Amino acid sequence: MAEAARQRRIERVRNGLQVTDALEQHLQRNEPFPPRERRPGAQMTAGAEIVPQYFEATRRVHSGLQDIGATLVSLRAEEGNPMGDRSDESSNRQSSLSQPLHTERLTLRAGTAQDARSTYEYRRLEKVSRWLTFLPSDFEEYRITFADPARLAAAVIVELDGETIGDFMLRIEDAWAQTEVADSAHRCQAELGWVLDPVHTGHGYATEAVREMLRFCFEDLGLRRVVANCFADNTDSWRLMERIGMRREAHAVRDSLHRSGEWLDGYTYAILADEWFSAVGAAHDGQRDT
Repeated sequence: MAEAARQRRIERVRNGLQVTDALEQHLQRNEPFPPRERRPGAQMTAGAEIVPQYFEATRRVHSGLQDIGATLVSLRAEEGNPMGDRSDESSNRQSSLSQPLHTERLTLRAGTAQDARSTYEYRRLEKVSRWLTFLPSDFEEYRITFADPARLAAAVIVELDGETIGDFMLRIEDAWAQTEVADSAHRCQAELGWVLDPVHTGHGYATEAVREMLRFCFEDLGLRRVVANCFADNTDSWRLMERIGMRREAHAVRDSLHRSGEWLDGYTYAILADEWFSAVGAAHDGQRDT
């Protein structure tokens, strides 16, 4: 078991870094990496303790959802896979959403390759695409990327009366863990991302959908933690995160290069299962008291 966990750790690092001979020796010997001093206010993912020359690549690989526009959260990805997959394992698994979810007004279902056109229509808009990592030159380029199996495994479509009004990214993943207990951290947390067609903003659809996704993650899947990240300039997105009970865990200062040429700040938000259940219980108690 310990050997299997060690090999998964090695592959996670290889996927995010250009492995040199020196780093390969560290990995094969299972030696700890020299710790990197934590900068005040810096965004760090648990376990990003790597020799300094590899730290930034590791941080980009594990930072997750950083592209958030107005009513948008989208996975920030490495250039080699612009829609955001970070592991070979993701490409071999089925959709994170096995059956549709229903709220008072919305249906959330697994994405298919046929959803490329409807999602492209709002993702290509300037007010949305300004925050996206991947800016396709045309629909054909977008269609090919959208249909990637790893991309589809994390895609969730939001429908209102049968019409696509947005899409989610639900990526279930391992939490960071020390080697001896890594198996216990397997697929126990998720990253969320969302984008809503601007035509449908202002009606509470994004809040309704995100709350249902959190309920699904904690109540149906039994996950222990959900995380999302955003640009600090994206007020609509981080206000939504706070409205649904997520807490700000980190503020990274000018760590993300926007295509405008500006280095922008980023926020990390998260919520734990016990926090979610406490909030739900308090809401139910409040309803009984009214």
